[in-house]
Amino acid sequence: MSERSLLSLVGTTDPVQDAIDRKDQEGIPDSDTAEPAEPTRARTDAMMTAHPDPRIWVSVIPADELDRRGLTLPTSCRGTKVVTAEGMQAGGDVTYAFPWATWARHGREVHVVAWDCDDEFVPVVPGLDEVRAQHPNLEVTTHLADGHTWRDLNTDAPLFVARTAHEEKVRAKSADYRATEEAKRNRESGLGLAVPRLRRVGERTRPPTRALIPGVILSDTDAELLGENNAGKTALAIDLSMRLCLGLEWAGKPLTPARVAYLVGEGGGDLFDIRVDAWLAANGFTRDDVADRFLVVDPSAPIGSTAWRGLVEGVAEFGPALVVIDTRTAHLMPGDDENAVSVATTMLHALKGLRDRCGGAATLMLHHPNRAGGTDGRGSGAWDNAADTRLFARRKGAEVTLSVSKQRHLPAGGKWTFTTAEVPVAGYGDLTSAVVATSVQAAEDKAQSERAAAKEAEREARAEEMAAAKLETARAVLVRLVTDANAKGAPPSGRALIAAAKGEGIARQPVRSALAQLCAEGTFRKLPGDRGAELYELAQAPVECAE
Repeated sequence: MSERSLLSLVGTTDPVQDAIDRKDQEGIPDSDTAEPAEPTRARTDAMMTAHPDPRIWVSVIPADELDRRGLTLPTSCRGTKVVTAEGMQAGGDVTYAFPWATWARHGREVHVVAWDCDDEFVPVVPGLDEVRAQHPNLEVTTHLADGHTWRDLNTDAPLFVARTAHEEKVRAKSADYRATEEAKRNRESGLGLAVPRLRRVGERTRPPTRALIPGVILSDTDAELLGENNAGKTALAIDLSMRLCLGLEWAGKPLTPARVAYLVGEGGGDLFDIRVDAWLAANGFTRDDVADRFLVVDPSAPIGSTAWRGLVEGVAEFGPALVVIDTRTAHLMPGDDENAVSVATTMLHALKGLRDRCGGAATLMLHHPNRAGGTDGRGSGAWDNAADTRLFARRKGAEVTLSVSKQRHLPAGGKWTFTTAEVPVAGYGDLTSAVVATSVQAAEDKAQSERAAAKEAEREARAEEMAAAKLETARAVLVRLVTDANAKGAPPSGRALIAAAKGEGIARQPVRSALAQLCAEGTFRKLPGDRGAELYELAQAPVECAE
């Protein structure tokens, strides 16, 4: 086994990357080559694109030593990737066939495994000091290999075990079989099943929740936008997406600029692009204004399919705060029944996996209502039960009314009108215009809010008046009771005053408030009584006015 054969990416089941590895290994330079050849750099770029895992494993163990022992690198190392470094020699000039600069640029975490160590059992990695000096932002951790087992220097825990070529072949075949069976059970690994986590209340294991659309859509939640055919769902979704990308107001609500990924399941190509261009033209923007914040996946892939897994990785690398799925029906697997609970739960798990991979993004699914004429979606009730937010669009002429029919985590309610208009766009051949929605808060909704606020203010004023009247009544009764008791030479206790006032129809709380107020202003004076009781008397006798 030559050193050249060791420069490969292992621990992957990606057939595209495996093909790249086999092809580009032919262009890898020998160990005495000062600069890596272009195919090596191309292969590394492809590796970075195909494998976003920031951990890279590098072996500097001589190839002839592995060959002498009949060992090969394992194809699976606890989910990490193992890369051997050709050209790292024990002495003399050090030539690297793997690009440290590329890993530093992508923020990769590199783990280097060495066979040799110094007197203090520190792994010997030639040229590592120079690498750290040139790339201070690159995190490099060294490990010491011990015989047949690669172990961590500090914990002495095994990193992984090198195996013979025959052992590795058998294990790889078994692993492929298990992976295939698991893929069948989980709809080809598209479920995004969560790993259970234990935490205390207040201990944060996920990104903090924030409002993407204040009062409407939160991060890391599942939202639906329902509407009949031609109700303007796509126009509304594009308007919301563009405003979020640009940080504009939406229905009077200020938005923080964020990235949006739009999964086009129907009406793609020019039919979708002309809608975006029409919105940009109508609002005075260009494609350059949203180029870095708006990602179009066109065509999209069925949720939970093999292609969906690759779609999730690409979208997650873009890092959106909102993912729009247009529409649910277009993202069903061929032959799936949207009325089946099993189909709904499988797709919901996949969407949860998408949100997790995107760091807590929100998903907005466009769909059609049921035939009964309500605001629930067509298909299994599992979708409506799982939705955190449900928006419903109704169109009448050039206006579309959007209302909130469900909120799990926010106050319910909300209603807005959107005006639509045909906007001319050039450059699309026979397509000359597209429908654009402009968000405006409904006048009747604003008037209704003002009426509700006025009614609430009136209610609070009446409540304050009633409380003041009760307090004044309690004050008068207490002054009379204490005056009568003092005239008899028997100051009453607080409990006796509360009981006497209750007999005259005055509740406990007004009596307590009146006692505290009378004592604070100096009308009453407290005296100590038996068994810790507090007695009350007039601070001074009332002065009678002469006639």
